[in-house]
Amino acid sequence: MCKESFLKLKPLLLLFLLSTFFGCNYHSAIQTQEIQSVGIAFIKNDLLGNLRSYLVLELEKSSLFRFSKQPELLVYVECVEKEDEDIGFQYARSVTTRSDRLVVNEKRKWVEAVVSIKNTKTDKTVLKPTKIMAAIDFDFDPAESDDKFTAIGPNRVPMVTFSLGELESEQGARPIAQELLMQNLAKRIVDYISCEKIYRTDVTQ
Repeated sequence: MCKESFLKLKPLLLLFLLSTFFGCNYHSAIQTQEIQSVGIAFIKNDLLGNLRSYLVLELEKSSLFRFSKQPELLVYVECVEKEDEDIGFQYARSVTTRSDRLVVNEKRKWVEAVVSIKNTKTDKTVLKPTKIMAAIDFDFDPAESDDKFTAIGPNRVPMVTFSLGELESEQGARPIAQELLMQNLAKRIVDYISCEKIYRTDVTQ
C-alpha cells in the first residue's frame, strides 16, 4: 500500500478503533450494573388492571429490573384520567346534502400517573412523587351524521352495525384506545424510572 493511500485510511482506522474501545466499555458498564428487583403496589384507579399488566411486561423487558413479589424497590402509581379533548371534526351529512353542523370524529385521551418508589428495606422514598403523562389520538365514525343510519322498518339503525369493521363507532373505538393508552403509559413510566439514578444509589445504602 502506498503512503498516500495509507494516509487516507488512517482517520477511518482511528475512528474504528475509538468506537470499538468506547463501545466495549459502554456495554461492560451496562452488564456490570446491578439488576434491581421491583414490585408494584396496588394501582389506584386502574380498574381493569391493564396498567399493572403492561408495567410488569415493561419491567421484564428492561435490562435494569426484574419483577418480584418480594422486591427491593416498590413502585407506587396513582392514575388520574383527564377529560377527552376533541381534535377532529367533520360536517354532518344527510343522504343528499351536507349540513352546516360540525360533529366530532377524532378525540385525544389523556392520562396522568403519579409515580413514586420506596426502598422496602429502609422504607425510604427514593423517588419522590412524579407526574408522568401519556396521550393517544383515536378517530371514529360520528353517530350524529344522518347518512350513517339506514332504515329498517320504522326504525333507524346505525350503519356501523353492518359495516363489518369498516366503520367504528366511538363506543367501539374507546376501549381499544384505552388499552393502547395504558400500554403507552407503562412504557413511559419504565423509561422514566430507568433514567433516574438516585434510587439506584440509595437502594444500596
